[in-house]
Amino acid sequence: EVNGLQVNRVRVGPFARIDDMNQTRTRLGQEKIPTAVVRQYGSFKRFLFQDERQLKITLMMRTLGVLMAATALFFSSPGLTQGMPAAAKAKYLEVSPPQPTEPGKTEVIEFFSYACSHCAVLEPLLEKWIKKVPADVVVKRVPVAFNASMKPLQQLFYSLEALDRLDLHGKVFNAIHEEKKRLFTKPDIVAWVAAQGVDRAKFESVYDSFGVVSKSGRADQLVSAYKVQGTPSMAVAGRFMTSPSEAGGYQETIDVSDGLIRQLRAK
Repeated sequence: EVNGLQVNRVRVGPFARIDDMNQTRTRLGQEKIPTAVVRQYGSFKRFLFQDERQLKITLMMRTLGVLMAATALFFSSPGLTQGMPAAAKAKYLEVSPPQPTEPGKTEVIEFFSYACSHCAVLEPLLEKWIKKVPADVVVKRVPVAFNASMKPLQQLFYSLEALDRLDLHGKVFNAIHEEKKRLFTKPDIVAWVAAQGVDRAKFESVYDSFGVVSKSGRADQLVSAYKVQGTPSMAVAGRFMTSPSEAGGYQETIDVSDGLIRQLRAK
């Protein structure tokens, strides 16, 4: 017990994919369950949780054990990095090295994937916020392809952008996550886009065009430069990165980004 409060430490993991780990951390953050990432036995990633409630975790993980903690601080032992209570942690990370951005503007980049359910939840909040940002703040969306299977959706975004049809951006999320449409291959994507009233031949010609392929390659470079490990993630001014897992929730991600912009503008 700590000051009369029973504190449990729960280890969850390891995770095979960093994106799975980040999604799990986001879900627990929504439940107000503080988390910290620690490293054990080489590259295995695990979570430690402190919470007075019983944890019921069912998505993409398994509970490895529950240990009673004598203190609210995480212990340090060989192979483990020492952590701090979540309340003491910053809600963003510093990008190292800082990345170049558009001159004269405060640049915000959202790294997202249409296949990401968390990105689908963040999207309407982001769209609402974009309408309120100052004129010198530019918000860019960068579709992430962590592997070859994600490339078709990456090219979908840049194709819609090239055709000036980003009015369909939110509808793609809805089609995948609400209507449960499988838009993961070029034929399925083309059929869906055509059903939205876009000329099929024009879309197909743009989809595999030099411009779209080049932008997809540039997106991959940005993902590497910013060391993006999960979606959604938001980079501010090439210097800071936050996400639902870092900020503690979806709206909190927007709020942290907005706060960083205000701090930069005040300097």
